[in-house]
Amino acid sequence: MESTCIICGKPAVYKKVRHCKKCHSDYNKKNNRLHSKKKKKKKKRERERGEIMENISRGKRVDNGEWIYGYYIKYQGEHYILLLKPKSFLGGFIKVHFDSVGRHTGKKDKEDTELYAGDLTKDIYVSGYSIYVICFGEYDNDKCYDTEISGYGWYTKEHAFFNDGDRETTIREFDDVLGTTHIGNIIDDPRLLETK
Repeated sequence: MESTCIICGKPAVYKKVRHCKKCHSDYNKKNNRLHSKKKKKKKKRERERGEIMENISRGKRVDNGEWIYGYYIKYQGEHYILLLKPKSFLGGFIKVHFDSVGRHTGKKDKEDTELYAGDLTKDIYVSGYSIYVICFGEYDNDKCYDTEISGYGWYTKEHAFFNDGDRETTIREFDDVLGTTHIGNIIDDPRLLETK
């Protein structure tokens, strides 16, 4: 018994899906349009999420030392984080240590961990390793390997530890840390920057 196209009733060329050539072609075109619309919507959502995340900050609570994430607010000389999903409006304002407040960079490390100002990342190479401190603000460096860089925005302080015991600190462009691994932050792990 010959199978027929489920759309038009003509003899089916593609037996698995029971379509004739014309209907199969039309079906694929329609599906490709649907998939491309879904991809565009997904990319738009990811872009919007990225823009929102760049406004997110984190800070360490004054009362119990827990890290919290939300919007940074300075009110009457005190520093607060407004939680992203508070249980109540008034319960959403949490007092934090100003030293611990760090903005979201909008980027992730190679293991998909979100990066904030004050985070530490590590890169290992043959002659030693580097620990990068992610920073935001004005920077100027005349010792950079590639060129002199200066400006205002995201940058990193590279602390290079060499196998022979030497140590060097330079300012690097922020994109240098994107292929590295997150290992902690400057508040909880300052010992990582000490010479061994």
